[in-house]
Amino acid sequence: MGYPGLNWRQAKALAEKHIESFQKKLDAYDRGSRNVRPDECEHYIEIWQGVLQAATPEGWDSASLAADERDEIADALATGGYDELLAAHKPS
Repeated sequence: MGYPGLNWRQAKALAEKHIESFQKKLDAYDRGSRNVRPDECEHYIEIWQGVLQAATPEGWDSASLAADERDEIADALATGGYDELLAAHKPS
């Protein structure tokens, strides 16, 4: 059983999107931006990498996720800001 209403493709896309976003923030920090907290970015990259590792067709199961991974998924879904991304990765 996966996260309610979320298939492994959607979880993978959500994780990749978040990892990319936090990596861009780290890149901005490396270029001199001081409006970035690198330790926080690295923390969230680690969380989303755990989601990414769990998002496989062979083993997508929310019970295998750490609490912080489940919380980040729930927060992302609650925003509604990823509806298009999730719709693009629904099974055909």
